[in-house]
Amino acid sequence: MKINKIKFLSGPNLHSFKPTIWIELDLEDLEHKPSNLIPGFTEQLLSIIPSLKTHTCSKGYAGGFVERLEEGTWMGHILEHIALEIQYLAGIQVKRGKTITSETRPGIYYVTYDYREKESGIHAFHSAMQIVEGILSGNKHIDAEPLIARTAELYYDNKLGPSTESIYQAALARKIPVERVGKDSFLRLGTGRKQKSVQATVSSQTSYLAVENACDKEMTKSLLEGARLPVPSGIVIEKREELKMAGEQIGYPVVIKPVDGRQGKGVVTNLQNLEHLEAAYDYVTQEHSGYSEFIIERYYAGEDYRMLIVDGKLVAASLRLPPSVIGDGVLTIRQLIEAENENPLRGEDHEKPMSKIPMELAECCLAKRERSLDEIPANGEVIRVIGNANLSTGGSAIDVTDQVHPSYTHLAVLAAQTIGLDIAGIDIISPDVSVPYQEGAAVILEVNAAPGIRMHLYPSEGVSRDAGGAIVDYLFPTREESAIPIVAVTGTNGKTTTARLTAHLLKQENRRIGLTHSDGVWIDDTCIDTGDCSGPGSARKGYLILRWIWPSLRPPAAEFCVKAWPSGTVMSGS
Repeated sequence: MKINKIKFLSGPNLHSFKPTIWIELDLEDLEHKPSNLIPGFTEQLLSIIPSLKTHTCSKGYAGGFVERLEEGTWMGHILEHIALEIQYLAGIQVKRGKTITSETRPGIYYVTYDYREKESGIHAFHSAMQIVEGILSGNKHIDAEPLIARTAELYYDNKLGPSTESIYQAALARKIPVERVGKDSFLRLGTGRKQKSVQATVSSQTSYLAVENACDKEMTKSLLEGARLPVPSGIVIEKREELKMAGEQIGYPVVIKPVDGRQGKGVVTNLQNLEHLEAAYDYVTQEHSGYSEFIIERYYAGEDYRMLIVDGKLVAASLRLPPSVIGDGVLTIRQLIEAENENPLRGEDHEKPMSKIPMELAECCLAKRERSLDEIPANGEVIRVIGNANLSTGGSAIDVTDQVHPSYTHLAVLAAQTIGLDIAGIDIISPDVSVPYQEGAAVILEVNAAPGIRMHLYPSEGVSRDAGGAIVDYLFPTREESAIPIVAVTGTNGKTTTARLTAHLLKQENRRIGLTHSDGVWIDDTCIDTGDCSGPGSARKGYLILRWIWPSLRPPAAEFCVKAWPSGTVMSGS
């Protein structure tokens, strides 16, 4: 067997609305060897991946695929099922596949199946080929586990983060064109002049100045104070020698945090005296050497809440809990943390619902309570190992959206509007957000641009909130607002003439037209590229010019895009 060609169809395509891998596979000699003619093939394959027994295939019921194997089916179809199952066992939610035989080329099969991330998606197919070729060569010791583990590793190394992925999936569910640009968390949604974009949870509608102000904690406090919103008193310091003065002026207990920090990094809370403050300062400057200015703030007791505001509305609220472990009278605190970090829900950075607990920060936080990582806590004793409740430092969250009193909703919305953010995470310390707010009972700790939303997607307790969907609905209240109408023309002869005629007729209705065909790319009467531009690449170029360049030259941008496609070509993402 050999692979002749691979395509990653990232948008709506002939086979599925979802992203699809398309593979042209040459079976070579195996064209004459369906599964029922290979002794022991089915039995060994099912012993390697037993969960294939659950596949329904075209039969429509569990075990249908096994029946197809026993009746005799070809390797292209078998590889499709194995590639899907390897992804699924790696924790990737995929299920659709289809294999089609070429009508004109013997031995050629077109294999298509779902994928969520390119590297893991194609690795699953190569792994499937490795398993099948191993069986055919007589290898009796094939282990699928390393192949599945590598697929999972590639997926988590290259996939979108939980926040951006939830936006991506929400757009797909609403049939709004969406694609990932580059390898980071940048998404382009919509087509033509209706395109918008997000990076993490910052949208193309978000004010740059608002993001800058939110990242500068001192500026945030000044703006909130000017709006008479409750904030903790604090002092900005640059040198270690200023700690004593700041602690005495603010009054213990205090909190230290970088002026331009984010995601809870460099934040140490509930420091009871100068010795604790100096130890925290030393830790932060060593572990986060890029910070030069710090805020020393008054520490407020109470529960830590995060409220997600999108377009002036409360979308979700979470009670955030600092990471903790429970003693068993045998293991040390260090060993308990290590065991908790093996929780499959915890990963590095933001790849999974929760982050691993950083050991160095835990050691610093325990030291200020005169405790050690190497001590053995009593059976049943709950040890809070880190002071802050940020998910990025190992915290967890409980959904409390339905419990938030309207007065706290108003407080959070006003904070976001004061900073100027369309999408914001508001951190509030309060004894209880389910009762009416009273002056002095709560403070706003931070207003976060690009707020992480995984705590709302994967709460430890309570209802999961569709935060990604709320962001997509804010950007595009209806599907019609996300895409320009598209006319695609295909065939053998006359495609360009038909495309030109269609564009001409639409112009009579005073519509702005984008046109690609075998002579070039046009926007109205202006040619922006020449040559044979009848394929998907030229159509994509037309989309980008419609969105980013042409509006500045001659607004409004195109309302229609007409394309002539080479015979047999399918649009695969726009």
